[in-house]
Amino acid sequence: MIDALGQPQCVLIIGGGSDIASALVDRWVDMRCQRVILAGRSFSVMEQVQSQLQSHSAAKVEIVYLDMADHESLAPLTSEVFEKYPDIDMAVLAAGQLGDQAQDERDPKRVEEMFDVNATGPAIFLTACASEFRKKGTGTIVVLSSVAGERVRRSNYVYGASKAATDSFSLALSEALKGTGVNVLVVRPGFVSTKMTQHLTKAPLATTKERVANDIIEALAKKKSLIWSPKEMRWVMLVYKHIPRAIARRIPF
Repeated sequence: MIDALGQPQCVLIIGGGSDIASALVDRWVDMRCQRVILAGRSFSVMEQVQSQLQSHSAAKVEIVYLDMADHESLAPLTSEVFEKYPDIDMAVLAAGQLGDQAQDERDPKRVEEMFDVNATGPAIFLTACASEFRKKGTGTIVVLSSVAGERVRRSNYVYGASKAATDSFSLALSEALKGTGVNVLVVRPGFVSTKMTQHLTKAPLATTKERVANDIIEALAKKKSLIWSPKEMRWVMLVYKHIPRAIARRIPF
């Protein structure tokens, strides 16, 4: 059961190899989270996370194979996981692909793959996960979105549009779950220095996985439903969303 500060005792991580999710779970196991279920495609990466967590905690860390692009398996597998671990009180959706804009925009198959992993798969999982939590009458879902989805830019519009879909879906799901005992927290990080972005030039207000994790933990304690990380990104995006397109396209990030 989630404690008074919003911290889980049993957490399901979708995208178990995510750097941000790893930093978040690092904090949770230090706060006596008892079980972590890592779900994703890369067993080798998840085994590294598992080893790291078990090196400094007594938490039980399990690994489950899950492919966000395998849409037919998502709902049944989600049900199986909740049946096997009925004490799950929080789910974190951290799966996603950044892609390569220069290649993605020229290849319809790559666009399909990006939306499979970043939009369609998450929508299916979120629906299945919300259904499981509804049955229990309690639970929290944390969705790692992106400021890239708030106003989609020319420089990464395939990724941005796919994240915009998940962002909108998650916010609407949050409203649909009001009064059910199930809460949704949507997290909009800016540029985060991780292995996924190490080949890119840092954008303004670049942050770290540890800071995003701290912001999430604070938001859960305050029972928020939407945050930006770092917090200053909220005001940057508020301004950016209202800049005329002719001017916005000249901004070099």
